[in-house]
Formats: sequence, C-alpha cells, structure tokens
Amino acid sequence: MLVFGGLGLIFDDYHIFRTAFEEHGVFGRTVMFVNQASEPLVERMVPRFKAILDGTK
Repeated sequence: MLVFGGLGLIFDDYHIFRTAFEEHGVFGRTVMFVNQASEPLVERMVPRFKAILDGTK
C-alpha cells in the first residue's frame, strides 16, 4: 500500500503524481489525501494527519 499526502498542490502537480502512480501500476493500491492550493489553509491539516495515521496501520 502506498499512502500519499499532498498539501497545497496545484492541479498540475496533483495530475503528475496521479499519472505516475497509474503508469507504474500502483494506483490501485494507493491511498491519496490531497489538499489543493485553492482550498482553505485550515483544511491542509486534515490530509497530513490522515496520511500519517493511516500510513502507520
């Protein structure tokens, strides 16, 4: 399982990561917690903690 936490990503960056995961065949077992740069700053904390907590299971 791959846990990916992306904070403050612009769409182009998000798309690069997602495409790379798909091309390498790991997207099916990837959990992505992403917050885009256009979302409020306070919401950037949620993906960080979720990625850390879920990655330790």
